Amino acid sequence: MPILPFRANAVAAVAGVATLNQDAAIVTTQALATAANGSATITLNCSAVTPTSLVMASLQNGSNTTGIPAIQTVTPGNGVVTIVIQNLSGAAALNGTLILSVLVFN
Repeated sequence: MPILPFRANAVAAVAGVATLNQDAAIVTTQALATAANGSATITLNCSAVTPTSLVMASLQNGSNTTGIPAIQTVTPGNGVVTIVIQNLSGAAALNGTLILSVLVFN
């Protein structure tokens, strides 16, 4: 059974990229203006991640008040996790930050 981290590292994404070199993080995206039915990609650099890592992620609004953001895919790689966020709204664009909670198991 894995030992869960004591506390998550809080990081901010700049131009869709954030660095977290531990197994848990709370990531605040830059302000997004993702169009209706569009998607945005967040890249998390993390030396602990491998292609076989189990990465769990959840999403909530930060300052965003429109659109319907949802996680589309979470893909671990060598030292990186790529998370694609889709705006499920058919009419409204996203208009602010989102908060991703990420946990990595190896």
